[in-house]
Amino acid sequence: MRGESPKALRVFFRHDQKLFAPVSSLIFSMISEFYSLVAGKPITSACVLSFQPFGDLLRANAHWHAIILEGGFDPDGMFFFLPIHNTHKLTECFRRRLIKFFLSKNLISENFASTLLCWKNSGFSVNNSVRIGAEDYKARVALAQYIARPPLSLAKLTYEPFAGKVIFHTSFNPALGENVKVWDALQFIALATQFIPRAAAVSSETARAPPQGVRLIHYSGLYSSRSRRCSCPP
Repeated sequence: MRGESPKALRVFFRHDQKLFAPVSSLIFSMISEFYSLVAGKPITSACVLSFQPFGDLLRANAHWHAIILEGGFDPDGMFFFLPIHNTHKLTECFRRRLIKFFLSKNLISENFASTLLCWKNSGFSVNNSVRIGAEDYKARVALAQYIARPPLSLAKLTYEPFAGKVIFHTSFNPALGENVKVWDALQFIALATQFIPRAAAVSSETARAPPQGVRLIHYSGLYSSRSRRCSCPP
Protein backbone atom coordinates (compact mmCIF):
# COMPACT_ATOMS: atom_id res chain seq x y z
CA MET A 1 0.00 0.00 0.00
CA ARG A 2 1.19 3.52 -0.78
CA GLY A 3 -0.07 6.77 0.71
CA GLU A 4 0.62 10.37 -0.29
CA SER A 5 -0.26 13.82 1.04
CA PRO A 6 -0.56 17.08 -0.94
CA LYS A 7 2.47 19.24 -1.72
CA ALA A 8 1.24 21.88 0.75
CA LEU A 9 1.97 19.46 3.62
CA ARG A 10 5.02 17.65 2.26
CA VAL A 11 7.25 20.62 3.04
CA PHE A 12 6.77 19.98 6.77
CA PHE A 13 8.20 16.47 6.46
CA ARG A 14 11.15 17.85 4.54
CA HIS A 15 12.15 20.16 7.39
CA ASP A 16 11.02 18.19 10.46
CA GLN A 17 11.98 14.52 10.48
CA LYS A 18 10.42 14.07 13.92
CA LEU A 19 7.06 13.90 12.13
CA PHE A 20 7.87 10.56 10.48
CA ALA A 21 7.15 8.36 13.52
CA PRO A 22 3.83 9.83 14.72
CA VAL A 23 2.35 9.85 11.22
CA SER A 24 3.44 6.24 10.74
CA SER A 25 1.62 5.41 14.00
CA LEU A 26 -1.41 7.33 12.75
CA ILE A 27 -1.54 5.25 9.58
CA PHE A 28 -1.32 1.95 11.46
CA SER A 29 -3.95 2.99 14.00
CA MET A 30 -6.27 3.92 11.13
CA ILE A 31 -5.88 0.46 9.57
CA SER A 32 -6.26 -1.30 12.92
CA GLU A 33 -9.43 0.60 13.77
CA PHE A 34 -10.89 -0.30 10.38
CA TYR A 35 -10.22 -4.01 10.96
CA SER A 36 -11.73 -3.93 14.46
CA LEU A 37 -14.78 -2.05 13.22
CA VAL A 38 -15.43 -4.53 10.40
CA ALA A 39 -14.83 -7.58 12.59
CA GLY A 40 -16.94 -6.20 15.43
CA LYS A 41 -14.24 -7.00 17.97
CA PRO A 42 -10.63 -5.96 18.75
CA ILE A 43 -8.28 -7.15 16.02
CA THR A 44 -4.49 -7.27 16.30
CA SER A 45 -2.87 -6.81 12.90
CA ALA A 46 0.65 -6.24 11.58
CA CYS A 47 2.33 -3.66 9.38
CA VAL A 48 5.74 -2.52 8.15
CA LEU A 49 5.64 1.20 7.37
CA SER A 50 8.39 2.89 5.39
CA PHE A 51 8.62 6.66 4.97
CA GLN A 52 10.31 7.76 1.74
CA PRO A 53 11.09 11.48 1.46
CA PHE A 54 12.25 11.22 -2.16
CA GLY A 55 10.86 10.69 -5.63
CA ASP A 56 12.48 10.16 -9.02
CA LEU A 57 15.60 12.18 -9.85
CA LEU A 58 16.14 13.25 -6.22
CA ARG A 59 12.91 15.24 -6.04
CA ALA A 60 11.53 15.86 -2.56
CA ASN A 61 8.34 13.79 -2.51
CA ALA A 62 7.21 12.64 0.94
CA HIS A 63 5.13 9.45 0.90
CA TRP A 64 4.63 6.17 2.76
CA HIS A 65 4.85 2.55 1.71
CA ALA A 66 3.32 -0.17 3.84
CA ILE A 67 3.33 -3.95 3.88
CA ILE A 68 0.05 -4.70 5.64
CA LEU A 69 -1.45 -7.93 6.87
CA GLU A 70 -4.95 -8.15 5.37
CA GLY A 71 -6.77 -8.68 8.62
CA GLY A 72 -5.56 -9.90 12.00
CA PHE A 73 -6.21 -11.99 15.09
CA ASP A 74 -8.95 -11.59 17.65
CA PRO A 75 -8.28 -12.12 21.40
CA ASP A 76 -9.00 -15.86 20.99
CA GLY A 77 -6.34 -16.29 18.31
CA MET A 78 -8.77 -16.60 15.40
CA PHE A 79 -7.61 -14.97 12.16
CA PHE A 80 -9.98 -12.66 10.27
CA PHE A 81 -9.29 -12.03 6.58
CA LEU A 82 -10.28 -8.39 6.01
CA PRO A 83 -9.12 -7.05 2.62
CA ILE A 84 -9.49 -3.34 1.92
CA HIS A 85 -11.51 -2.75 -1.25
CA ASN A 86 -12.62 0.90 -1.01
CA THR A 87 -9.49 3.04 -1.00
CA HIS A 88 -11.54 6.19 -1.67
CA LYS A 89 -12.98 6.12 1.84
CA LEU A 90 -9.60 5.19 3.28
CA THR A 91 -8.05 8.15 1.47
CA GLU A 92 -10.64 10.51 2.94
CA CYS A 93 -10.01 9.10 6.41
CA PHE A 94 -6.25 9.57 5.95
CA ARG A 95 -6.87 13.11 4.72
CA ARG A 96 -8.95 14.15 7.73
CA ARG A 97 -6.73 12.48 10.32
CA LEU A 98 -3.53 13.94 8.94
CA ILE A 99 -5.02 17.44 8.80
CA LYS A 100 -6.24 17.00 12.39
CA PHE A 101 -2.73 15.90 13.38
CA PHE A 102 -1.17 19.01 11.81
CA LEU A 103 -3.72 21.16 13.64
CA SER A 104 -2.89 19.50 16.97
CA LYS A 105 0.79 20.34 16.41
CA ASN A 106 -0.07 23.96 15.52
CA LEU A 107 1.65 23.52 12.17
CA ILE A 108 -1.32 24.83 10.21
CA SER A 109 -4.16 27.22 11.03
CA GLU A 110 -7.88 26.46 11.27
CA ASN A 111 -8.44 28.46 8.08
CA PHE A 112 -5.83 26.53 6.15
CA ALA A 113 -7.22 23.23 7.44
CA SER A 114 -10.68 24.23 6.21
CA THR A 115 -9.16 25.16 2.85
CA LEU A 116 -7.49 21.75 2.56
CA LEU A 117 -10.79 20.02 3.30
CA CYS A 118 -12.53 22.05 0.58
CA TRP A 119 -10.16 21.06 -2.20
CA LYS A 120 -11.92 18.94 -4.82
CA ASN A 121 -8.62 17.31 -5.75
CA SER A 122 -7.25 16.81 -2.26
CA GLY A 123 -3.74 15.68 -3.19
CA PHE A 124 -4.14 12.71 -0.84
CA SER A 125 -4.04 9.21 -2.27
CA VAL A 126 -3.97 5.59 -1.11
CA ASN A 127 -3.06 2.80 -3.51
CA ASN A 128 -3.32 -0.91 -2.68
CA SER A 129 -2.92 -2.35 -6.17
CA VAL A 130 0.12 -4.43 -5.16
CA ARG A 131 -0.90 -7.60 -3.34
CA ILE A 132 1.32 -10.50 -2.26
CA GLY A 133 0.19 -14.09 -1.80
CA ALA A 134 1.01 -15.80 1.49
CA GLU A 135 3.43 -18.21 -0.22
CA ASP A 136 5.03 -15.70 -2.60
CA TYR A 137 8.35 -15.28 -0.81
CA LYS A 138 10.17 -13.69 -3.77
CA ALA A 139 7.53 -10.99 -4.20
CA ARG A 140 7.62 -10.24 -0.46
CA VAL A 141 11.40 -9.86 -0.50
CA ALA A 142 11.28 -7.70 -3.65
CA LEU A 143 8.69 -5.36 -2.16
CA ALA A 144 10.59 -5.13 1.14
CA GLN A 145 13.75 -4.19 -0.77
CA TYR A 146 11.83 -1.60 -2.79
CA ILE A 147 10.37 0.24 0.20
CA ALA A 148 13.77 0.26 1.93
CA ARG A 149 15.74 1.40 -1.10
CA PRO A 150 18.03 4.47 -1.06
CA PRO A 151 17.18 7.67 -3.00
CA LEU A 152 19.21 6.55 -6.02
CA SER A 153 21.28 3.72 -7.41
CA LEU A 154 25.04 4.15 -7.71
CA ALA A 155 24.92 1.93 -10.81
CA LYS A 156 22.96 4.66 -12.60
CA LEU A 157 25.44 7.44 -11.72
CA THR A 158 28.29 8.73 -13.83
CA TYR A 159 30.74 11.45 -12.82
CA GLU A 160 32.47 13.64 -15.40
CA PRO A 161 35.47 15.10 -13.50
CA PHE A 162 36.59 17.43 -16.31
CA ALA A 163 33.20 19.19 -16.20
CA GLY A 164 32.34 18.64 -12.54
CA LYS A 165 29.03 17.08 -13.54
CA VAL A 166 27.06 14.15 -12.16
CA ILE A 167 24.88 12.32 -14.70
CA PHE A 168 22.01 10.10 -13.63
CA HIS A 169 20.34 7.66 -16.06
CA THR A 170 17.03 6.04 -15.13
CA SER A 171 13.80 4.76 -16.68
CA PHE A 172 11.72 7.30 -18.56
CA ASN A 173 9.30 9.11 -16.26
CA PRO A 174 6.19 10.30 -18.20
CA ALA A 175 5.32 12.82 -15.47
CA LEU A 176 8.75 14.47 -15.64
CA GLY A 177 9.30 13.86 -19.35
CA GLU A 178 12.91 12.76 -18.95
CA ASN A 179 15.14 9.84 -18.07
CA VAL A 180 18.48 11.65 -17.74
CA LYS A 181 19.44 14.29 -15.19
CA VAL A 182 22.64 16.31 -15.05
CA TRP A 183 23.73 18.14 -11.89
CA ASP A 184 26.72 20.18 -10.87
CA ALA A 185 28.71 18.16 -8.33
CA LEU A 186 27.88 20.49 -5.41
CA GLN A 187 24.21 20.60 -6.39
CA PHE A 188 24.10 16.81 -6.47
CA ILE A 189 25.66 16.55 -2.99
CA ALA A 190 23.15 19.06 -1.61
CA LEU A 191 20.20 17.17 -3.09
CA ALA A 192 21.39 13.71 -2.07
CA THR A 193 22.30 14.59 1.52
CA GLN A 194 18.90 16.15 2.28
CA PHE A 195 17.46 12.65 2.54
CA ILE A 196 19.91 11.38 5.17
CA PRO A 197 18.08 10.73 8.47
CA ARG A 198 19.34 13.17 11.05
CA ALA A 199 19.59 12.77 14.79
CA ALA A 200 16.96 14.66 16.73
CA ALA A 201 18.07 17.85 18.43
CA VAL A 202 18.96 17.57 22.11
CA SER A 203 17.76 20.27 24.48
CA SER A 204 20.01 21.83 27.12
CA GLU A 205 18.11 19.91 29.83
CA THR A 206 19.00 16.57 28.26
CA ALA A 207 22.38 17.51 26.84
CA ARG A 208 24.00 14.50 28.50
CA ALA A 209 21.67 12.06 26.76
CA PRO A 210 22.72 10.70 23.35
CA PRO A 211 20.74 12.09 20.42
CA GLN A 212 17.93 9.88 19.17
CA GLY A 213 18.19 8.88 15.52
CA VAL A 214 15.35 9.20 13.04
CA ARG A 215 13.90 5.91 11.81
CA LEU A 216 12.42 5.62 8.33
CA ILE A 217 10.99 2.12 8.83
CA HIS A 218 8.57 1.19 11.60
CA TYR A 219 7.30 -2.26 12.57
CA SER A 220 3.83 -2.15 14.11
CA GLY A 221 1.40 -4.57 15.70
CA LEU A 222 2.45 -8.22 15.49
CA TYR A 223 5.63 -7.20 13.63
CA SER A 224 6.82 -4.91 16.45
CA SER A 225 9.73 -6.01 18.65
CA ARG A 226 7.51 -5.69 21.73
CA SER A 227 4.93 -8.07 20.26
CA ARG A 228 7.58 -10.60 19.17
CA ARG A 229 8.83 -10.78 22.75
CA CYS A 230 5.33 -11.73 23.91
CA SER A 231 3.27 -14.79 23.20
CA CYS A 232 1.50 -14.16 19.90
CA PRO A 233 -1.22 -16.11 18.10
CA PRO A 234 0.17 -18.88 15.86
